[in-house]
Amino acid sequence: MTAKRVGTTLLVVLILVIAAGVAAGYVMGTFPEIAAITPPARTSFDPAMVERGRELAAVGNCASCHTAPNGQALAGGLALQTPFGVIYSDNITPDPVSGIGTWSQAAFIRAMRDGIDRNGAHLYPAFPYTYFARLSTGDLDALYAYLMTRRPVHQEAPHDSLSFPFNIRMLMTGWNILFLDKSPVTADPHQSSTWNRGRYLVDALAHCGACHAPRTLLEGQSSDAALSGGTAQGWTAPALNARSPAPVRWTERQLETYLTTGLDRHHGAAAGPMREVTTALARATPEDVQAISVYIASLMPQTPQPHPALSAPAANPTAVAIVSGVCANCHGANATIAEGRWPSLAASTTLQEASPRNVIQILRNGLPLPPPHGGAFMPAFANILSDAQIGDVANYLRTHVAGRPAWSNATQLARKIRRAEKAAP
Repeated sequence: MTAKRVGTTLLVVLILVIAAGVAAGYVMGTFPEIAAITPPARTSFDPAMVERGRELAAVGNCASCHTAPNGQALAGGLALQTPFGVIYSDNITPDPVSGIGTWSQAAFIRAMRDGIDRNGAHLYPAFPYTYFARLSTGDLDALYAYLMTRRPVHQEAPHDSLSFPFNIRMLMTGWNILFLDKSPVTADPHQSSTWNRGRYLVDALAHCGACHAPRTLLEGQSSDAALSGGTAQGWTAPALNARSPAPVRWTERQLETYLTTGLDRHHGAAAGPMREVTTALARATPEDVQAISVYIASLMPQTPQPHPALSAPAANPTAVAIVSGVCANCHGANATIAEGRWPSLAASTTLQEASPRNVIQILRNGLPLPPPHGGAFMPAFANILSDAQIGDVANYLRTHVAGRPAWSNATQLARKIRRAEKAAP
């Protein structure tokens, strides 16, 4: 489909959704404000409920999106890039002015299930209420108890910067009609309780599909392509089902290790938004991490599809010099071995992807060491290598290490990513 036809299709769909949103807004009316409450005392919450909420918040990775760089935990202000503009995360500490201190339990549950804040305004689905809507009431109660017992932080979130007409919140009425599914996650009687727990967490609280599923033109999740891969904050999120590009089968144990440490020697290291997920899951219960691992492993191909051996093209001399002079220090002379804790690049899922996006992002920005360590797990080369050199290295690793065809757009994408980073708020 040509760019012109895509643009025309998007315009037609947009007009229909605007019309549906406006009509639905008038027919269904606005949502009423829920009365403010006096912030409850911390001692009014059952400590066991608070602890359970902490464990659930780790699975949901609440702190990652609701904490700005160098900001205070859960105080909001993180800039989230969307195709329609920038949305800033809200303050979810119990501050009574800038946070949720005056929110009742009913107001909190409405926001989580309907995407409507205490004042009756629509929230944008950058806050993944389309997944949280499927949470049990008991889990929502525990999350509320946890958040309302955090330290209040007074910090107003910046105003969103969305282009017209996406800055009209009433339009979310139409969007919700199309994409909000509040049906609970049902148990499969043919599966174990651990597997069913894992599906519930993946499909609801952990909101894995928010990154690992493709999106429609209006950023709704494709209902027929759950966990088949997507994009998030400039990174590729690989498929977690039978379409997984991993050249080596993921086992339940490997997934548990990866999800809590951000590293598996046979598959690679967590990067981008996934690094924050693994940091959060390290604070979750082992039982919940195991359940997620059991469920995801069951979706993965038991025998990954082998790729035909290809003759590597002539190596780019610049790429050879960089790989042999820099990469080999950790990854071995041919960048194919796994020594100690360093992963094998030959088995890296990143090099198997259809897009070079993640390889470029890692080469540019490096990888941090897992907490509580400091420093770099892998150094950043954005200020050392040019876009052309990054593209050349990415293609060398793709062809000579992974044995796959070269990417046709590596250098162009490296330039695009650099421009996007410079333009980011």
